[in-house]
Amino acid sequence: MHTTDTPNPRSISELLADERLVLSVAEAGTLLGLSGAFAYELVARGELPVIRFGRRIVVPKAALLELLSSAPLGR
Repeated sequence: MHTTDTPNPRSISELLADERLVLSVAEAGTLLGLSGAFAYELVARGELPVIRFGRRIVVPKAALLELLSSAPLGR
């Protein structure tokens, strides 16, 4: 059974401060406040920037931050 927990601020700051250049799809989903399943759906739709290494899919931190900075703000 899959449960979605609200990420705590410490885990988010740890993910951003981590020296790795990429995140897993689930970690990117956590940062965005999304479930892992929805994050993978965004990957399948081409709406979340990813790099594929064989079967492994990763989200570059730089691309994720660029995506967020260029997104129009809704009201």
